Amino acid sequence: MKTGKTYNYLKDDVDPLKSPNTHAIAALITCDGKLVDEGGYINAVESVEGKNRRTVVWVAEEQPIRFEAFAGETLSTAEFLRRWNDREWLKSNLDHPITFLKTYQDKVNKLRDAIKENPPSLKISRGNGATSYISTTRAEDGKLVPTERGLKLLEML
Repeated sequence: MKTGKTYNYLKDDVDPLKSPNTHAIAALITCDGKLVDEGGYINAVESVEGKNRRTVVWVAEEQPIRFEAFAGETLSTAEFLRRWNDREWLKSNLDHPITFLKTYQDKVNKLRDAIKENPPSLKISRGNGATSYISTTRAEDGKLVPTERGLKLLEML
């Protein structure tokens, strides 16, 4: 993160595949919003008194988001569906609501794919307030295990 910049945080404890915050971020990205390059998404699980607790944080840079005026139109269902599936039409009509809807759907799907491919980090909190996030991968049995880099960090703790 950069000094002098303003950031917006969305935080919850819901699986990001089910969280409404994932949809909010997809909508933001659809409208040319931007996540922070490093640390823009944190999905971590920690054990607290024997129970798993999840923390999910999205960090977006504050920036102007411009909407062009749309005068409106009426079209048939057939025309709506034709435009929805016509990539050339979508590319030529970037400010049309159909393009926004289609782009939003694509962004949600890409975020969901990225979430599925990247298991949550292990969050380790110390009594002194220090917190570490250990990168993980899934073992053959589906359990989270530290990556090689995560193991090195654990050795230092």
